[in-house]
Amino acid sequence: MLVTTEAIVLRARKQGETSKIVTLYTLAYGKLNAIAKGAREMKSKFGGGLEMFARSNIVLYKRDKSDALNLLSKAETLNSHSGILRSLKKIEVATAIHELLLHAMHDEEANAELYQSLSHVLDAIASSEESAAPILTAQFYLAFARIMGFEIDFSELRYSPKLIEMLHAIESWSGGTIPLDARQEEQLRAFFMSYFAEHLPGVSRRSLRSAGVFSSL
Repeated sequence: MLVTTEAIVLRARKQGETSKIVTLYTLAYGKLNAIAKGAREMKSKFGGGLEMFARSNIVLYKRDKSDALNLLSKAETLNSHSGILRSLKKIEVATAIHELLLHAMHDEEANAELYQSLSHVLDAIASSEESAAPILTAQFYLAFARIMGFEIDFSELRYSPKLIEMLHAIESWSGGTIPLDARQEEQLRAFFMSYFAEHLPGVSRRSLRSAGVFSSL
C-alpha cells in the first residue's frame, strides 16, 4: 500500500553500499522501520530528508505486517533541525528523546499528540540557546508522561524539595533562565529515567547510553 505522511527520523544506519535503514516516528502510523534504497548515493532523491532529527513528508510502500521492513519512495524535508547538529549538548538531549521513543513505543501505534509534541521540542531545541536544551527536554518528558497516561503527580513524589521545585519551575517555564548545573541536569535525567522505567518495560537507565557518550566529550 502506497501511503504519505509526515515523519521524524529517530535513527538511521547504513545498509549495503548505497542504502539506509531508518526508524521513523510518523504522524499517521507511529513508529516504522523502512529501507531507503540509494539514500547514500551522491545525488540521492532523498536529499537531507532522512538525516537524523529531520522532519519530512515521506512516501512509502507500507507492508501489511507491522514488523516488516517498509520501502521508502520519497522524503521531502520540512525542517532539517540543523541547529541541533551544531551543538554537542543539543545532540545529547535530542538523542535522549529519540532513544526514549525507540524503547518506549511499539511499532505502528499512532499518537498525533505525541508526534506534535516531538516536532515542537525538536523545533525549540534547534532554534534556542544551548542552555535551554535540558529544560526543553524535561518539559517534553513531562508532556510524554501525561500523553502516555501516567502523568507525574508532584504531590506524591518522594524526592527532595529541591527536585520538586525544579520540576515545578520547568513545567511552567516559557523562556528566560533556569540555572541548571551539571549535577542538577544529571539528577533530572536520573529521575525521569527511573520514573519511566517504572511505567514502561522497554525503558531503563541504559536507554540513554548514546546520550551519555555525547555528554562525556
